[in-house]
Amino acid sequence: MYRNPLIRTLTLSLLLGVSAVPTLAGEADRARQAIAAAQAKIDAAAKAGADTTAGLPLAQARDALASAQMRLDRGRKEEAITDAQHASELADRANVVGQNRRVGAARAGEADARAEASAARDSAAAANDQAAAARAQTEAAQTDAARANAEAAEARATPQTVVVPAPAAPTTTTVATTERHVVRPARHSTRHVVVTHPATPAVAVDKTTTTVTTTPQ
Repeated sequence: MYRNPLIRTLTLSLLLGVSAVPTLAGEADRARQAIAAAQAKIDAAAKAGADTTAGLPLAQARDALASAQMRLDRGRKEEAITDAQHASELADRANVVGQNRRVGAARAGEADARAEASAARDSAAAANDQAAAARAQTEAAQTDAARANAEAAEARATPQTVVVPAPAAPTTTTVATTERHVVRPARHSTRHVVVTHPATPAVAVDKTTTTVTTTPQ
């Protein structure tokens, strides 16, 4: 068809160049799509709070995305696609880690809330017991006071009987007194014969009874 070798070569080169344009354009589109998909995943993870719960993998995803965009700008489309896919994977990992940590935090919060509620119930029960004990003590004190008031009123209403002790009977004491005195016999004399005998004194005993009456004061 083409008898001139030069023309044939140029024609083939032109045909190859024309056929390669769609391929190059398709790789660029794929790179841009991969970058856009990775960016969407990163934005979604950040919106879900991955910056706080999964900061490291999300930062790595952003670095990979920046590398993909830089390589696309330099025409290294395949490398850009690879970096963009890696950025998507890191974004997915950040999202999963963030969700797991959020779920764990929520469960821990629920456990803390249940523990606080249980402690509050225990405190309320203890307070109720103390209040019941205080009411019982108050009622007992009121009962004792009412009983004391009733006894006092009854004592005031009851006539008081004064018992005067009877005077003690006089005490009679009998004292016997014994008195002794000597009685000397008389002397007798005759004219003719005088006989003298020693005189034995006679003792006379007089008994006197004295009665003493003592009256208690």
